Amino acid sequence: ICTHATLRVRQLAGAEGSWHCWATSTVLDWRPDPAPFVFPLLQIHGAADATFPLRYVQPDVVVPGGRHALPVTHPQEVARAILTFCERELVTST
Repeated sequence: ICTHATLRVRQLAGAEGSWHCWATSTVLDWRPDPAPFVFPLLQIHGAADATFPLRYVQPDVVVPGGRHALPVTHPQEVARAILTFCERELVTST
């Protein structure tokens, strides 16, 4: 049985899955270039994210039980983390 999500991944992956492998490794290996812009950054990550497992990232906030669609499944936790971050940044920038 193929679900809609499975079919979509197959479309994106191509015949051998090379696109999906490339995209995943590119995201996991991404390192921001600190110049010329310096700005505060907040990474919120779900503890149960199977797409980008927690062991590969170093988030500022980890949401217990959160998966890849974190803003959809845990909106209150995401909103709380963003508000806390913004309040902290506002205090330190003034």
